[in-house]
Amino acid sequence: MTSLQKDRCEYKIHTTAKTAAGIGAGGSLIPGLHLVKRVPLAALEIKMVIDLAKIFDKDIDESLAQAILSAALATAGGKIVAGAVSDGLAGFIPGIGAIVGGATAAATVEAVGWAVVDLLDSGEF
Repeated sequence: MTSLQKDRCEYKIHTTAKTAAGIGAGGSLIPGLHLVKRVPLAALEIKMVIDLAKIFDKDIDESLAQAILSAALATAGGKIVAGAVSDGLAGFIPGIGAIVGGATAAATVEAVGWAVVDLLDSGEF
C-alpha cells in the first residue's frame, strides 16, 4: 500500500466512523432501539467498502462488498461482539447509552474499515 492509499483509506474510514457515531448515538436514545440502528450502519459500511476498493483500483459491486465486509467482520469479530454487548447494556441508561452507542459504532467502523483495507491490500479480494 502506498502512502497516498493509506492517507485516503484513513480519511475514508475516519469520516465514515464519524457518521457512524452520529447514527449510533441517535439510535441509542430510545432503549431497545440499538438493534434497529444496524440497518443504516450496515448500508454505511457497505458504501465504505466500495469506496475503499476504489482506492485500490478495484471496481466492486454491492454483493462483493458484502462478502468483503463479512470477511472483515470475521477478522474484527471480538472487538465487535464486545462493543455490541456494552452498547446493548448501556442503551438502557439515559444519556450514557447515547455516548456508548456513538463510541461503539465509531470503533466498530474503524475496526472493520482497517480489516477491509488489510484484505484489499493483501489481494484476497
